[in-house]
This record gives sequence, structure tokens and C-alpha cells, in this order.
Amino acid sequence: KFFVYILISPLFLLQTVFAQQPTVTKISIKTYHQQITAGPVFPLRPFSETHFPGITASYIRIMGKLKKKDPDGPKKTGWIMAASLSYFPGKKETIGNGSYRYSGYSLLDLQGGRAWYPVQKTGFLLRTGPGLGYYSKIFRFTITGQLQGSYAISPKTTITPGFSFIKEPGSDALWSPSFQLGFLF
Repeated sequence: KFFVYILISPLFLLQTVFAQQPTVTKISIKTYHQQITAGPVFPLRPFSETHFPGITASYIRIMGKLKKKDPDGPKKTGWIMAASLSYFPGKKETIGNGSYRYSGYSLLDLQGGRAWYPVQKTGFLLRTGPGLGYYSKIFRFTITGQLQGSYAISPKTTITPGFSFIKEPGSDALWSPSFQLGFLF
């Protein structure tokens, strides 16, 4: 009997060592780091005298946004990069006996900057960078900048009002406010 006990007890010991441990459920909080926005953009004077309100669409990549597992709490700032495409249709103007139609203005820009999240569901994005403007069959290098606010109306949807700046060499700066709807993914 003693001999059987000596042989069987190591087997029970090995069984507990190699037994599967109970699974621990980890709760992960889903964070979104990419956003697509689109909406109307309204040119201000003197740009509004020659062009109608247009449309803009942006892709924004947010780096390091709100890491919930940090021991010091979530980060309130992060780096961003963005690409935007905007279009403003030209107005028609009567001059004497004839009329003139201004060409549409298109702008493709690449920007980098910072994001700041002072309170939950609210953020501000400040970004700047180069752009390529297209007007009257001519491409022009531009400097662009944008300040946007964002408010989350749902976990994946944001409202993003903003204010844009476009500057081409040899011309006045163009300013335009916008109101966009954004989707996080």
C-alpha cells in the first residue's frame, strides 16, 4: 500500500502543475485613432466675392490618443497628421456687356500638428503644413493651417467646427470657417 501511495502521489502533483489555469477576463477599452471628416466650408472676404461655399474632406490620424492603461491617467495631448481635399466653385460675374466665370479652386494639403483633449468628449486640433492649390489650370504651392474643435456626439461620431488658413506666395491669405461631421475608426 505504501508503495502504491509513493507512485500515485507524484502523478497527482504533476497533474496540478500542468493543469490549465483559470482564464482571467481582461477588459480592454476600445480607442479609435483615425478619423474621416467632411462638410461645408465657407470662404470669407475677399475670397467669398469670387467663390461660392465649398466642401472639404479630411483624413486625420491621431497618435497616442487617450491611452487608458497609463498609471497616471489618460494622455491629454497627442501628435496628429492629416490630409485634406477642398473645393470651392467659382462665381459668375457680369462685367459691362459680358460675363466672366471664376474657375473653381481646389486644394490638397498634408498637415501635422498637435491634439489637446481638455475634458472628456472634447478636443482641439491645431495643424499646419504644405498644400497644392489648383486654379485656372495652374498648380500652386501653398501654406495651410487649421484649428478645429471636436465634440463626440456618440462613441464613433464627432462634430468638428474649424477655421482654415490658406496662403499662396504673392497673394493675400484666404480664411474659411467650416463645419464638419466626423467618423472615428
